[in-house]
Amino acid sequence: MFAGDRLKEKREELGYSQEQLGNLIGVSKVAIWNYEKGKENPKYEKFENLVNELDVEPDYLMNRDVSVVCEDVGIYHFKASHQEIQLIQKIRKDSKKAKQIYHDLGIK
Repeated sequence: MFAGDRLKEKREELGYSQEQLGNLIGVSKVAIWNYEKGKENPKYEKFENLVNELDVEPDYLMNRDVSVVCEDVGIYHFKASHQEIQLIQKIRKDSKKAKQIYHDLGIK
């Protein structure tokens, strides 16, 4: 699902008004407002333009981040694609492979 709040946050971080960002990607400021409020989703071409103008990964605007908690150190946030998450799940299911990876990385 498209993350309008992330669009707004990144737009403001970069110092763009809704009108400026709209001009950059070829839509009106009303369209940007609608994207940010979740009233409508950008069409594929406009979504691609947003990703390029904001210099973000598509997954960021699709709310596909995951949080990882490390009890010893704190909370870390990182972006992981659906494919990366599937890979992690497959490795975890194969205990022999997981043990080898942990060994190679020096993780006990």
